[in-house]
Amino acid sequence: MSVIRGTQPRKGEVRKMLVQCCVCKKIRKGKRWVDITSPLSACCHISHGYCPVCAEAAFAELHASLSGVKSASPAA
Repeated sequence: MSVIRGTQPRKGEVRKMLVQCCVCKKIRKGKRWVDITSPLSACCHISHGYCPVCAEAAFAELHASLSGVKSASPAA
């Protein structure tokens, strides 16, 4: 049971969980990452992660910072 009032779906209600890239803001749909054209609905729960392109750039930047080499910033 949820501690926060109003977060439990009502009986028969299904809530969507969307995964959004925290860098480029694309949404994962199945195995694809797509741009969204409209604002996200308040009825959806959002989880954040990295799309493959932004994850690769973030790991490259992390690796470069750990090895003392400056890398180029990712194109979003």
